[in-house]
Amino acid sequence: AAGTAQALANRAAAAAGVARDAANSAAAHADKAAAAAEEAAANAGKAIEYAKRSTEYAKQAVDAANTAVDAVREANEVEAAARKAETDRIAEDTELGVLEARLQAQAETEDAARVEKQRTQVSQTSEEVKGFISTAEAALAAGNTASAVTVGRKAALRLLDSSGSWTRGAAEFALSGSEHDVVNWIDADRLLAQQQDDRENVLALAQSSTAAVAAAAERALADSDPNAATVFLETGAIEAAAADNRVLVFQVLSQDPGKAVRAKAQAALNAGTAGALHHFLTVELSEATKEDDRVELFRLLDTGGPYMRSAAQIALEGSARMRRAFVIRDKFNIARLDHDHATHISAIRATLAHAARVAAKALEDAARASKAAAEARQAAQEAAEWAAKADGYAKDALASAAEAKANADAADRSAASAAQSAKDASAAATTARGAVRTANYSMRQASASAKQAVA
Repeated sequence: AAGTAQALANRAAAAAGVARDAANSAAAHADKAAAAAEEAAANAGKAIEYAKRSTEYAKQAVDAANTAVDAVREANEVEAAARKAETDRIAEDTELGVLEARLQAQAETEDAARVEKQRTQVSQTSEEVKGFISTAEAALAAGNTASAVTVGRKAALRLLDSSGSWTRGAAEFALSGSEHDVVNWIDADRLLAQQQDDRENVLALAQSSTAAVAAAAERALADSDPNAATVFLETGAIEAAAADNRVLVFQVLSQDPGKAVRAKAQAALNAGTAGALHHFLTVELSEATKEDDRVELFRLLDTGGPYMRSAAQIALEGSARMRRAFVIRDKFNIARLDHDHATHISAIRATLAHAARVAAKALEDAARASKAAAEARQAAQEAAEWAAKADGYAKDALASAAEAKANADAADRSAASAAQSAKDASAAATTARGAVRTANYSMRQASASAKQAVA
């Protein structure tokens, strides 16, 4: 019994040690759990703070993105306003340009009318003079000198503003002289003065014309025929210039003219006569050029940009000289303005499109940030819940640690008691063994006494 008690005491001591160690380990783990719970609680607080900060940043990102979108919208409105202002300015300039062009066209029309009137008057004067001279010559041939002188003076009066100096001088001499001088003027001096003026005109033409015309003029001046200069002026100069005029017509065709000019030039070349070539260069070329210029202006009006349409509209209202200058020179400068205008608009709108794309990307990023913030808020809420649980677990761990410590202390006490019990058991065993020996001795003595008693 004593041995069994000692063995049980030893086992109790060992178990108490194991319990003590387990209790100590449980206490240590409880401490770590408490620390972990405290850290979790602290991190949960950080998560909540981070969630708040991310939410604020996401809100700021949304505000910034909306500001960017508003800025792009305002920039688009400014660009549209600028385009409208430019369009209005072009319209105003066009209106003013049209008014000015109409004035120039009116001036050109008036000049042409004045020239035509002068030409008509010259033609009428020439015909009138011819009529007076014919009447005077007829009266003079009929022997009616008085009537011839009267009509002759009227003819000489009409020639006082003649461009020919010899004709003008002869008329002045006749008007200031006697009837004989007038008769002499009708019969001879007038013709001699006209021939002399024609010779001077031939000389002036030779000095300002081509070599072929100058050579023909020289031959006309050297001719003994008194009417050679007059014939040269009427037909000879045109015939002499035929080769040069043909070259000029080919030059016109080589400059890529319009449809009307090309048709008239080709017709003159096909005719092949000096008169046709001369008529094309002096009459038809101008009219065909006007027609082609108008066609080109209408084409530019339909296909050009805002500046080209404005300028073409103005030129169409202007003079033929203005249209010609626009077609051969000014349209290229206006086309450059249209090109610069289109380039500027493209660059501005490309910049606005890029800004709009950046703003859209900013909105997308802000939306993603808001989503992340919402998720962070949700995670923070979950972290807060886990932090609350961790606080509970920490409290449980502290309680478990205290209980473990109490158990460890109780185990230590049990171990001490077990050790004392083991000592007591050992002492009891020693006493028991002594008692056994004493009992054995007493039993042997009793047995001997019994034998002696029997004996």
